[in-house]
Amino acid sequence: MKKVFFMITTALVLIGLLVVPACNDVDVPDPDDPEYNLTMTVSPAGSGTTTPTGTTQHAEGDVVNISATPSAGYLFDNWEASVGSAANPDEASTTYTMPGEAVTLTANFKEVPSITFAVTGPMTFIQGKDHWEGAQKAQEEINDAGGVNVGGVTHMVDLVQVETNEILDVTGADGTSALTAVIDDVDFVVGGFRTESLFVYREVAVGPDGAGKIFMNCGAATAALQASVVQDYENYKYFFKVTPYNEVFLATSTLKYTGIVHSVMRQTLAAVRDVDEGDIEPLRFGLMMEDAEWSNPMELPVVGTLTQLGLEHIGTQKCTSFETDLEAQLSALAAGDPHIVFTILSGPPGKAYGLQQSEFLPNAFSLGINVEAQDIDYHADTGADYHMTLDTWAELVEVTPIALDWFNAMVAKTGRYPTYCAASYDAVHTLVEGVEAVSAANGWDSIADVVDHGNIDELIQYLETSVRVGVGAKAAYYPMPGGMLPGDIPYLTFEQVSPLYPHLVESDPGPGEFQYDPADFTLEGGFIAHDTVYGPGWQTGIGAQWQEIDGTWKKVAVWPMYLGEVGDLLVDKFGDWNFQYPGTQSLIIPDSWIAAHASP
Repeated sequence: MKKVFFMITTALVLIGLLVVPACNDVDVPDPDDPEYNLTMTVSPAGSGTTTPTGTTQHAEGDVVNISATPSAGYLFDNWEASVGSAANPDEASTTYTMPGEAVTLTANFKEVPSITFAVTGPMTFIQGKDHWEGAQKAQEEINDAGGVNVGGVTHMVDLVQVETNEILDVTGADGTSALTAVIDDVDFVVGGFRTESLFVYREVAVGPDGAGKIFMNCGAATAALQASVVQDYENYKYFFKVTPYNEVFLATSTLKYTGIVHSVMRQTLAAVRDVDEGDIEPLRFGLMMEDAEWSNPMELPVVGTLTQLGLEHIGTQKCTSFETDLEAQLSALAAGDPHIVFTILSGPPGKAYGLQQSEFLPNAFSLGINVEAQDIDYHADTGADYHMTLDTWAELVEVTPIALDWFNAMVAKTGRYPTYCAASYDAVHTLVEGVEAVSAANGWDSIADVVDHGNIDELIQYLETSVRVGVGAKAAYYPMPGGMLPGDIPYLTFEQVSPLYPHLVESDPGPGEFQYDPADFTLEGGFIAHDTVYGPGWQTGIGAQWQEIDGTWKKVAVWPMYLGEVGDLLVDKFGDWNFQYPGTQSLIIPDSWIAAHASP
């Protein structure tokens, strides 16, 4: 057999069919310069990749460029070599000098530590959806920018969704169960919506039996929630308000913009009837409100203030927080033929009102608070032209320098207008900035250090004293009361409020100034520790109206409204309200309303 193979080979060579390559085309190892295997691995498996990959061969003394790239959720830790060491073992990109033997070189990665936020809310309703979307937007921005610097150690933001079902379950039982299930695994809590429910389930995080976790309230207005901070600071110092401001200030803003609308209405009717404004009869208003803990305290102030403005109250109708048919209530209001219906609605009744108002109250102008009217689909779903609501954001308006870009990005992301609950975005950013500040100041390099019960006061004090421009407002917090009026009424001293309201003076106010009175800055008046500072230059909200712009119905801001040179007419203890945010539009009183009331 060997002889046959030799003969065939010889023949092929003779006829030129067997081509033997030149010696310099063959990679033949030089026995005097041997190469050795360099095997690249990662630990733990799947935590990243290396360059080069697999196994390559190198001669002794070769300097090999190596690099390591972490997978999502990991950070490069160091290089580990079975022989020798990388030039810079702690650098992801470095070199390794090959020894005279086979080597395994391992890129070690470590999991990125996380700062975990529980996001609570009614997740099947728009309010809870916006809690989640706002927090998610903040998470994406922070993580995409490289995470959180905790004393030089990168942490990433992680979110845990907590379904509290607090619109349908106002007892707080569902919220308590859901938050209890995760509280040991989270660092902070943001969210909350229905006061009655939040009062109960926040106790998982704060309060005498709570876990001592900072809770940023992003949805429940009720002043009593924040008053617990004053009444029992040690147990409730963890509880802060992001949005909305309390019901005292909700009523203040809503009544301020209602007063402007009322004035424009009277001027419009006087022009149509060709009479003096003083000859216009008192306009009639009805109140449509939820029977709830957050809304009931507003009833008397709203009725009292509008009556003082010269309006005639024709009645109040109430509904549950989850009612979806308001025929009985609206029919009762219709009997009084109101010019205005003032709404105080935060849940599903708001959509029902939009659907049924034109049927039962076609000649009434709707304004007040209607959280459902903040949604991008409100007009499309209800056909409710020119409805108004107190709001936080709208098309075109810049309530802060960063608000409009954020608003547009949220609309692009979700397909919806964000409701005020999306200020969970500001809550996450505020806490992250606080974590970075206090960890740097104290030399802490883990979130566990920051939230440790022995250290958490550092972050609480940071929140209490910091000022931050967010997407909802320039934000700060009222301090603990510094004085007590007769009757054990806590109040903020001049020294405490003057940095927040620099137009205040203790005596002899001049142009643009307002005289400080302790009775104006009491706990009952809304000036509550850990509640958000209210007024021009701080958080005011906007009066938003649904208007048709270029053939499309949009929600736009029409208040605060600049009224021209009016001196100190609009100056009060909060500041000068004679201003408007960039992008504010003109108020529209619809032709149908004018026609319906053209005659007395």
